[in-house]
Amino acid sequence: MATLEKRVQVLFDPEQYAALEAEARARNISVGALIRLATDQLLDTQRNDARQGLRDMFARAAEDEKRNNYPPFNWEEAQAAYEHETDPFYREAQNKGDLAA
Repeated sequence: MATLEKRVQVLFDPEQYAALEAEARARNISVGALIRLATDQLLDTQRNDARQGLRDMFARAAEDEKRNNYPPFNWEEAQAAYEHETDPFYREAQNKGDLAA
């Protein structure tokens, strides 16, 4: 597990906090660990939803290409290029001039 370095103060109403305590107790973890777990699950869901949306978009485009007899286009290559461009390490190297544009 990563070292915990950042602190956040969150205020809950008494019913919310009682529910958090009960759930944490049932899982035999702290309230803080429960909140971190819920945060991880939310962020994972959002990332997975974004990835699925991208896959769906490329699949629809490929189907549209077939249906309308467009010139050939490699959607897998375009998807890989998009994912490469969104890689923060790639963007940093490109901004520093380490990569050809």
